[in-house]
Amino acid sequence: MAESHLERLASDLESEAVSWDDALQYFSATRQHALSALRGFQAQVEALDENFLIDLYQASQERSHSLRRATYDELVATGSIEFLPEAISREILSVHYDLSERIQKVLDDTTDYRSVLRRHMDYRVQEAIVEACGDTYFFNEFGYRTLRLPETCSVELPATLVSEEVRRLHGNELVQQHLRYQLSNLGSRVTALESTLAGTRNTLAAVRQATGVHP
Repeated sequence: MAESHLERLASDLESEAVSWDDALQYFSATRQHALSALRGFQAQVEALDENFLIDLYQASQERSHSLRRATYDELVATGSIEFLPEAISREILSVHYDLSERIQKVLDDTTDYRSVLRRHMDYRVQEAIVEACGDTYFFNEFGYRTLRLPETCSVELPATLVSEEVRRLHGNELVQQHLRYQLSNLGSRVTALESTLAGTRNTLAAVRQATGVHP
């Protein structure tokens, strides 16, 4: 029975590690767009092009995340966690899942940048960016649907519209203020995800050690 539970825990943790890594890649890319957009605000408006608009928009992207903890919750609810081998202590698992919940709260703590930017950006520009630069959906190795932002993209827009929109948004202090806070928020998410991904891999290694299965 304990061996079966450990195998299921290992499967949950493997899936969780992949999910955290997906989120880390997504928010790292979003943060890079936010950094580029902020540099755009610091540059002369004449030097900017549609990439400034793309960076502004992509910096507003969000994605959901769900924890993989069904086996652990079952073990706690049924009391079966007391029968796990000493090599994988209840404290190790408790600390891990407590940290995972805390990281989930960090990811759920969004800013107002998305709504502010999308209220101020011309809808024609938004449509073009969504069409050319939208999320790419795929299924990861565990069969879960996930998404990533494209590494590069370009949009087809009239030059006059691009020029006018770049100048208008470049002079929008409200958008710039919210972008700075968004960048800080994204930095917190990336740091938290890096930490919990490492922690998840360590917990997975401990569970595998307890089952006698090594990476």
